[in-house]
Amino acid sequence: MASIVLSSCSEGAKTEIGYIPPEVERYENPIEIEGQWGASAATGPDGQYGIGDPFVMRFNGKYYLYPSTSDPCSGIKVFESDDLVHWTDKGYAVAPTEETSHGAYAPEVVYYNGYFYLCQSRAGQGHYIYRSESPTEGFELISTSARSPENIDYGNIGMGIDGSFYVSDDGKLYLLHTSTPAGLKYNEITDVSDINPDTLGRTGELGTANLNHWIEGPGIFRRGEFSYLTYTGNHVISSGYRVAYSYAENLSDLSSFIQPVDNVTLIDTAAEHRGLGHASNFYGPDLDSIYTAYHSLVGSGPARRYNLDRYFASGSVLTANGVTHRPVAVPSAPGKGGYAEQLTQQQGRFVFGETQDFFTAEFNFIPAQGQELFFGASGKDGYILRVTDGMLRLVRTESGTERLLGEKQVFVADGKLATVRIENGDGVGYVYWNGMRVIEYAAEAASGALGYAQEEGVGYTAYTNDVFGTSDFEVLKNFPTKFPAVDYLKGENRGFSIRNAERKAGGVRVGEPESIVRVGDANAVTLEEGDWVKYAVDVPQDGVYGLSAEVSAASAGATLRITIGDSVTETTIPSVPEGAATVRVYLGALNVPSGIGTMKAEVVSGHAEVILFESAQTSGNKSTELGRYDLVNGTAELSDGALAVRGERGVIFWENTDSVNFEATVTFSCDMDLMTNVGFMIRSQHYSYYPDQPAESWRGYYLQLGGSIVALHRYDYGNTGTLDTARVGSSDFSEGVHTLKLRAEGDTITVTIDETIELTARDSCAFLYGNLGVYAGNGDITVHAFAYRVI
Repeated sequence: MASIVLSSCSEGAKTEIGYIPPEVERYENPIEIEGQWGASAATGPDGQYGIGDPFVMRFNGKYYLYPSTSDPCSGIKVFESDDLVHWTDKGYAVAPTEETSHGAYAPEVVYYNGYFYLCQSRAGQGHYIYRSESPTEGFELISTSARSPENIDYGNIGMGIDGSFYVSDDGKLYLLHTSTPAGLKYNEITDVSDINPDTLGRTGELGTANLNHWIEGPGIFRRGEFSYLTYTGNHVISSGYRVAYSYAENLSDLSSFIQPVDNVTLIDTAAEHRGLGHASNFYGPDLDSIYTAYHSLVGSGPARRYNLDRYFASGSVLTANGVTHRPVAVPSAPGKGGYAEQLTQQQGRFVFGETQDFFTAEFNFIPAQGQELFFGASGKDGYILRVTDGMLRLVRTESGTERLLGEKQVFVADGKLATVRIENGDGVGYVYWNGMRVIEYAAEAASGALGYAQEEGVGYTAYTNDVFGTSDFEVLKNFPTKFPAVDYLKGENRGFSIRNAERKAGGVRVGEPESIVRVGDANAVTLEEGDWVKYAVDVPQDGVYGLSAEVSAASAGATLRITIGDSVTETTIPSVPEGAATVRVYLGALNVPSGIGTMKAEVVSGHAEVILFESAQTSGNKSTELGRYDLVNGTAELSDGALAVRGERGVIFWENTDSVNFEATVTFSCDMDLMTNVGFMIRSQHYSYYPDQPAESWRGYYLQLGGSIVALHRYDYGNTGTLDTARVGSSDFSEGVHTLKLRAEGDTITVTIDETIELTARDSCAFLYGNLGVYAGNGDITVHAFAYRVI
C-alpha cells in the first residue's frame, strides 16, 4: 500500500484515556459438536471419532464445516453455523451411498462459477471431485479417470492427498495438494466440465514450505497485499502435529511463497491439548478478523476434536492469538448483518444500513438487469457497483456526475448467487467478486448508506467499521500469546501516544496517525523517548509471565518499559548479531493478575522499532534440583544420587528451569562411540516422539556431545542450523566425570566444558522460552550433580 503523508497529530502531552474492559462471552477449545462422527474401529465402542481435518467455508452469511469421514464409514458430513462456535448437523453433503466417499480424507469445498465443488482423498489414495448447487447436499461425482466406470478409482485423478482449492484473481481454479517424498504442489483445473488427469494443467511447486519431513493440509488466504500459505505435518497421530506458514507479497506466482525462520503458528504437546493441525482459514463473522479451525488429538488413535483460534496477520508476520485451551472471547459479530427483510426502502432504493468512513462490507445477491450495489451514499453522491454483460464497474457519483474508478470482466452465473466484498480503507480500496480481487481504487472516507437498487434476489448483507485487520487492535490478546506490535488499541492517548505519528494513505492504522516502518517484510511501530502504545490483554490466571519482543537493528540502546497492572520491567535493547536485521529481546518477567487489563510499552530513552511481542507463563524463581524432573520419553532412573537417562530417545526436563536468563552447572558421564547421540536440551519445549517425523522433535537448542566435536544446534523439529562447534581436544567423554557450565542470557548462549571446551552463540531469532533437559538419542548419559540459578 502507498504511504502518502496526509496530516500530523497535534503535539504536547495529553491526558491518558483509561481502558474500560469489555464484557465478553466466551468459548473453550476443544468444542464438541453434536452429530460429529461417533464410535469407530479406532476409538472403540465408547469413543467418538469426532471432527478431524476441519474445513470451514463461508457462504451467504453462514459457515459450513466439512470434516474427514471416520475410516470405516462412508458419506461426507456437513455442519452449519452463524458464529463458528455453535454448529448444527445438516446431514451429508456426499451421501453414504456414494462408495467413493468411504473413509474420505480432508474434504474441502469452493464456490466457483455458480457451483460448489468438493474434493476429498479417499483413504489417502488420490482425489475425487464432486459438484452440487448447494453447500449442504446433492454433491455428485464429476471427476473421471482412464479406469472403468465400474472401478471405484474411476473418479480418482491422483495428485496425492489433502487437496485444497484456490481461485486466482484472474479466475483460474487450482488444486493444491501434497507430493512425495515431502512437499506441496499445485495444478490448474483447466476445465471444470471435464476434470480428469489429462485436463489438469502443469504441476508447480508451492514455493518454500518445509517441515523437515512429511507435509500436508495446504491452504491460502489473504490480507491486504500479503497472502499466507498454511500447512501441517508431520503425522496426524503425533503429539507434535503442528501448523506452519509461508507468505508472499502481491502474489502472482504460486511458487513465490517465502518461509520465515519462525513459522510455526499452532503447536501444543501437552497431554490435554496436543496433535494440533490440518487447519483451514477464513474471515470471522465481523468480516475483518481471520480465524483458523483445526483439530486436536484425543486418545491414542485418530480421534480428534474441533478447535478455533484467531490469527493476527501483519506483513510477513502471522501468529495465533494464543493456542488456546481455556475460555476466550467468542468471535465478534459484524456491525450489522442480515437478509432482505432488513432492507428499508428509501428514495427508490433499498438501504441496509450506514457505515463509518472506513469499513468492510459484504453483499450477496443474484445479478439481474437493473440491480446495483451502493455504498458511501449521501443523497445522490456515493459509490455504485454495476455488473452488465459480465463487466463489473465501480463508479463514484458526485453532484450527479459519474466517474469510473475501475472495471473488470467477471463470470456471471445465470440465476446464481454472487458475493461482493468491499474493503474501503484510507487511500486504498478493493472490490472482490466471489473471492477474487477484481478492482483496486483510490478509496476515501466513505461514511454513508449501503444497499441495493432492487430487493429481489438479495441474500445476506453485512458490514463492519473495520478493514485490513483494524479489528485486531481492540481484540483481547490471549496470554500466553504472540502478536504484532502494530496491533495496539485504537485512539490517540487511549491506545497510543506517539509524537511523530502522521496519518498515511494506505497506512496500517487506517485513518489514525501512525509511526510505522517496514523492517524487511514486517511492520514495526516506531517509538521515540516518551512514546507509548497499549494493548488489551486477557490473562487466564495469576502468575509470572515472561515478556519478549522482536526489534530492529536500529533499536539498539533504547530502553523499553513494560507495565501490566502494578508490575513494571525495563530493558535496554542490545545490538543485533552480526549480519542480522532484527533480534529477539527478553524484556523481563512480571507478576500479572488474572483477568482483562492492559499492557503498556513505553520507550524511556532512545529509538525503538518493535515488530512483535510475545508472552509466556513461567515458574518464576522456584527452586529445582537433580531429582526433580519430568520423564517425557524413554527411560530414566535416579539411583545413588545420580540420574541416568537412556536411549533410544530418552528425554527428561528438570522442573522450574524455564527462566530465560540462567546459569547451570552439570557434572556428567557418558558412553561415547561413533553412534552415540547424547547431550543437553536448552530452552526447549514441545517435545514429541513419533517414528514418522524428525528425530530432533522439539523447539529449542541442543548441545550435542561427540567424540571429537561438541556442537550447539538450533532445533525446530529438525536441525535448522548449527550455531557453534568446538573440538573436544584432550577431553574424552567416555572416561571419567565432566563438568558443563552453561549460561543463557537473551539471545546469547555460552558453554564451557571442563574449562577447556568453549562455545558461544547468538541467535537473532532466539528461542527464549522452554526448559533445560537431557537427551539420549542413542546411548546413555548420567548426571551426577546439577545446579541451576536464575540471573
